[in-house]
Amino acid sequence: MNEIYNMTQCSLWIAFVLYLLFETSAVYEYTRFLPNFLTKRKEYEKFAMISYGEFMRTSYDSFAMRMLTCPICIGVWLSAACAVFVQQPILIPSIYLCSQLVYRGFKAVTNWLERFDNE
Repeated sequence: MNEIYNMTQCSLWIAFVLYLLFETSAVYEYTRFLPNFLTKRKEYEKFAMISYGEFMRTSYDSFAMRMLTCPICIGVWLSAACAVFVQQPILIPSIYLCSQLVYRGFKAVTNWLERFDNE
């Protein structure tokens, strides 16, 4: 029973973090606290057509930046970290799959609700 609880809690937290990272402007907003040479905010503001993550991936073309801007990659690493944290590494695949389902489901529901707001 404890495994199901840990898997559920980890999956929900990971889905929440993925949604904040990839579906909101939270990362862009919080970069205001960092110097411009790290965040390239001024350059990004010229490219309002793409997301901040896409801009950073093209500006800093490196393995680390590609991994940080990939929801699948971040999901795998967060799943591994959560499973190790709760001392049940056997749950890594289950946590990952559940978190992706919750994240994509929540994303689909919010997109569906936004269509009604725009009508």
